[in-house]
Amino acid sequence: MAAVGLCCAMNCSAVELKPVNSNEGYLARLLLNEVSFPGESGWVSESDAKAAMLSILWVLESRISHAPDGYSTLELAAVHTTDILEAITAGGMRGQCDGFYRDDNGHLAMVSRVPKRMDYLLKIANDGKPGKFARLMEYGQGLADAYFRGGIEEADRFAGLSRVGSVPVIHSYRLSVPSMSGS
Repeated sequence: MAAVGLCCAMNCSAVELKPVNSNEGYLARLLLNEVSFPGESGWVSESDAKAAMLSILWVLESRISHAPDGYSTLELAAVHTTDILEAITAGGMRGQCDGFYRDDNGHLAMVSRVPKRMDYLLKIANDGKPGKFARLMEYGQGLADAYFRGGIEEADRFAGLSRVGSVPVIHSYRLSVPSMSGS
């Protein structure tokens, strides 16, 4: 994750996303499409948008890798898989992630509003001195790159944390969900 935002810090040229037909480019578009940018309804802050992207990634990761006791990935992701892209596209155009699906040939696809929005956000990100839009676009792409490079542990530097000093860290995905029967 150290490389995320590096280009903005060095004032490089154009912010770009990986190709839409690449795993990293597809995931980045989902993460970026699902958060608010400055001027949009729901915008709070840059740190909030970045935290939201990481949260979306964790939701997807949890659906495929961290089903609570008593649940299966099929129940959580509508498909039995360990592949994040299969979870994203499960259920078709209006499935798990609205607008992200596989076309009739099995290729990753998205509804037309997504590439239009990405073009719009990239245009703003590349207009003038790099700012919030550029940092958010690079963060989303960097998060997707890190995920496909080394899983959630690479994307979230705290994912593998098990102790802080002598205190054990309990991750919510490691907890058992108590049974609701008999209540």
